[in-house]
Amino acid sequence: MAQEILTTAGYYLGIGLANLINLFSPEKIILGGGVMKAGDLILESTKGTLLDITKASSLGSSVEICEAALGDESGVIGALMIARANDR
Repeated sequence: MAQEILTTAGYYLGIGLANLINLFSPEKIILGGGVMKAGDLILESTKGTLLDITKASSLGSSVEICEAALGDESGVIGALMIARANDR
């Protein structure tokens, strides 16, 4: 049941990322947060859905999708860096 939930979550994440790719044409998408602890269980479904949706434009195959190197702390570190930059 848990695998099915993660596959479904990956499917919807893939739809959202496909929309972002079609709008912004990024070179790289970095995913983070607690859900990424599921690793390939969610990424396989995400990438499969993304490629299905973007195959007509071939944009999806040119985008690198990876996990955040800072893990769960990336959002907090990013917010602190923005606050620090605005403080100067």
